[in-house]
Amino acid sequence: MNAHAADEPAFEIIIPLPGPAAPARLRRRRWWRNALHVAWILALIAIAGVLIGLRVGRPSPPDLPRTAAPPPAQMAAAPPIEDEHLNLEEIQVVALLEDATASEKTRPSEAVACYEKILQLCPSRTDLWKKIGDGYLACEDRSSAIRAYREFLKHHPERVEALNNVGILEFHAGRLNEAQECLETAVAAAPSANAHYNLGNIHLKRGDLEKAAASYRRALELAPGHEQARFNLALTLERQGRPAEAASILGVFDSDSAEVTRLRVRLAAATGGTKAQHAFELARACTDVAVVTAGADGFRRAGDLEKAQALLDHAVELAPRDAAVLCNRGVVRQALGRLSEAAADYEAATRLDPSFADAHFNLGVLEEERGRWVEALEHYAEATRAQSASAPAYNNIGVLYLKVGQPAKAAQCFTRACGGDPSFAPARLNLAWAYLDLQDKDRAVEELKRYAALVPLEARDPEATKALSALGAERRDDSEGSREP
Repeated sequence: MNAHAADEPAFEIIIPLPGPAAPARLRRRRWWRNALHVAWILALIAIAGVLIGLRVGRPSPPDLPRTAAPPPAQMAAAPPIEDEHLNLEEIQVVALLEDATASEKTRPSEAVACYEKILQLCPSRTDLWKKIGDGYLACEDRSSAIRAYREFLKHHPERVEALNNVGILEFHAGRLNEAQECLETAVAAAPSANAHYNLGNIHLKRGDLEKAAASYRRALELAPGHEQARFNLALTLERQGRPAEAASILGVFDSDSAEVTRLRVRLAAATGGTKAQHAFELARACTDVAVVTAGADGFRRAGDLEKAQALLDHAVELAPRDAAVLCNRGVVRQALGRLSEAAADYEAATRLDPSFADAHFNLGVLEEERGRWVEALEHYAEATRAQSASAPAYNNIGVLYLKVGQPAKAAQCFTRACGGDPSFAPARLNLAWAYLDLQDKDRAVEELKRYAALVPLEARDPEATKALSALGAERRDDSEGSREP
């Protein structure tokens, strides 16, 4: 019996068969086991009943009213395929706009790509050309920015901010005529201090000091707090030989920046009298190299070269390894006729900074003054290697080639100079002379016209004015002769 009880399956009810009576302990064990099996069965039955009751008692959903299907004649037609296509394009445009807006500040190139895709999908969105221009400008791609802004202005010619941006970009590209045209259009459409200020910068670049001063004054009339216009007006007045008036313009500044302080010292040095003496004593006692050199520059401009050198000697003591300071002292020594000392300063500057183009260029000028053209050419070549777009260096190399009777090589050098700085008027004029030597009168006339556009009438080379007039008359005579039967 014990062996059989060990093999019994769980939850099976054992019914004892008649036979000999079991011991009392074994009978008790069987009773408890049977009771446990009965309890499990009753529990399972109870759970099943509860579940059945829940299922039976759940209310059935109410009957919903049914709508009969419309007859075939009243059914709506499916939308045409082209409408679905347009909707997809609109969705694409919205998504691209969201991407472009999110990436404008941090990833401008991605924003530009999104805007250009939108224009492919929707060419009528011409307002996006402005955003494309802004994006290219943020990427420092100035040529592409100009192209985008000009495309925008074809459709929105009255937008002053785009005109102003194109004017500034054309100015930095050296295309002063195009820059002036844009800014004058902007000023005519909506006068602003910034537009007049930028227009003044163009006149200042050309050397037209009267127009530059007038533009800066107009900017200050519109915005008295425009400090850049005020500062540039002071610079313009200084170049006009009016240092006292320039100093009074600077007196309006509430606080002096380092740049304003240097200009004040330079103007005081150029004014003469007690103010100049005070500026000299102030600079001699100063330990700021920039202020000291500014004072020296003021005395150099005023023609007091001895005081200028004294201040530059002090600057060299303060900064003996500053190549620019040594180069500046060389310029003053060269003006004083102390050529050996000047050459020593220039050579020391090139040793400290072999890429310092100004020192190489000044050595070339010095050797040219000595009549040593081969050495001068070598130094000018060093200047072009240190600064590939050095317009003055290429111009002077071209002048040397003209002196030795090689106008073709000279023309190449002048062309390189104009490419490096299209507004460098001396190279334009010299290129015209080279073309005349090559008997290319048409090109010579074009370069003379470009030179005249860069330089005000009162500042032009008289020989250039005569040549342009003579060549113009010659071309008119040729054209009239060709029309005769």
